[in-house]
Amino acid sequence: IIIPVYNVEKYVKRCPDSVFNQQFSKSIEVIAVDDFSTDNSLAVLKEYQKYENRLRIIEHSENKKLSRARLSGIQAAAGEYIMNVDSDDLLLPNAIESLYNLISIRKVDVLVFNYIRDNNKGSKSLIHAIKHDKYVSNKTEVFDLFVGACWNKIVKRDLLSDIIYGNIGLNSEEDLIFSAEILFKSNTIF
Repeated sequence: IIIPVYNVEKYVKRCPDSVFNQQFSKSIEVIAVDDFSTDNSLAVLKEYQKYENRLRIIEHSENKKLSRARLSGIQAAAGEYIMNVDSDDLLLPNAIESLYNLISIRKVDVLVFNYIRDNNKGSKSLIHAIKHDKYVSNKTEVFDLFVGACWNKIVKRDLLSDIIYGNIGLNSEEDLIFSAEILFKSNTIF
């Protein structure tokens, strides 16, 4: 699980809390990449790491932007699959176990899933882009699911070994580049 971090000290503890408080029967690798935050984000992460040794922290010595922060985490990761979680995101209880079970059974390159959007005013809505489970090898059937976010996908790490994403530091629309590359390189999607 890759968590890019930049000036999010008010969120940076609750995000890994939602990851490490999961009931998960396997081990997970969690890499937080601090992209040269100017607030106390890095200090909060280091304090968190004192009682959660599964958290690995990568520190950038300059701000390289979101795409490069994610790429740093991807390149450092050793797991079979990569999941991007933004630092202001939360995982629902049992999310990792449920998603892992699906990907273990299906053995796909990419797993795409629905999510809940919280508008910071307490209003939550289910973004139900995926209406039913579907195993896909014809990419045109799921093209619309790859137009946006990278944080609603789990991707086989092998697909990410030589991606263009992250070679240019971007803070906006970088998800589109990531998702387009993943769609292009994948053979099987669920």
